[in-house]
Amino acid sequence: MNPNRILIVGTGSMGLRHFETARKLFPYADIAVYSESGRSSEFPRTLTSKSEVEVFNPEISAIANQASRHIETAIFLANLGSHLLIEKPISPDLEGISELIALQKRKNLKILVGYNLRYLPSFKIFQSLLKEETVGRVLDVRIEVGQLLETWRPGRDYRKTTSARRVDGGGVLRELSHEFDYLLEFFGFPLWVIASMGKVSDLEIDVEDIAHLILGMKNQDGAEFMATMNMDFIRRDKRRNCSVIGTDGTLEWDLLSGGILQRTSDSSELQVLQPNQENVSDTYIVEWVDLVNAIKLDVEPTNSIQNSIRTVEVIQACEKSQNQESKVQLTTITGVRHD
Repeated sequence: MNPNRILIVGTGSMGLRHFETARKLFPYADIAVYSESGRSSEFPRTLTSKSEVEVFNPEISAIANQASRHIETAIFLANLGSHLLIEKPISPDLEGISELIALQKRKNLKILVGYNLRYLPSFKIFQSLLKEETVGRVLDVRIEVGQLLETWRPGRDYRKTTSARRVDGGGVLRELSHEFDYLLEFFGFPLWVIASMGKVSDLEIDVEDIAHLILGMKNQDGAEFMATMNMDFIRRDKRRNCSVIGTDGTLEWDLLSGGILQRTSDSSELQVLQPNQENVSDTYIVEWVDLVNAIKLDVEPTNSIQNSIRTVEVIQACEKSQNQESKVQLTTITGVRHD
């Protein structure tokens, strides 16, 4: 299936990235951008009203507007019969998600949520090493991610970005939710969470710029272990890594370079993947190909809407823990624990 009509919702950095990716993959497709705020010189064709979108009738739509409008926009486009690529997080909360899922089933639509780090080669290698129990039984997981928000998007006023604004679904928990996504993919759904977060910097934002989280998990033997996650918008030395401590050694994954190291008890090192081999830009291409293949083959894409619901549930539990200053037990929206 090569789509003839593609819609990009949003004219920010992610909207531009999806536009360029779609144009590269499908040079003969009619690609339009939807922005209610007006036309943009960066895009050859901009639609500014829902009626124009209805006439355009997109086959595939990439939703890259504010996170707070993702579900509303997705429901509108799903009603038109459009398959969807929704930028992460799927939404700040789960309001309207049941309606979207019902539409997806009724119209047999494919929905992929844009956790593009799943398409890094090192993601699959790290996941395989964990499944092979390369470092034995998991005892502890330590995740760290951070970058100064001011330097995140060069040329843009950080104060006007989604990341900086609570009304748009900003803050470290949602903007850095890739970490929740891969934690759940590698280790399953948490049993409980303890969270402490807040704003500690002089950044002109109304969201949390730092969060320290402890999550109760289960290892291969069913025994509990803890995962710690430190997230921030404040550090000048960009960082994104995950360490897994096991009974037979430690695995260290640098998501920025793609480097994976295995350390054993005698402090020797085995470099599994050469650093700097990965290009994150390539993951957006693979992401689009994944969605198109899912449509062709009538299968679920790599990151389905159901996976993304779990991520939002964990984020909401973190906020509840912060507000209550207590440990929060995790259940699904149906009240059934993921084990």
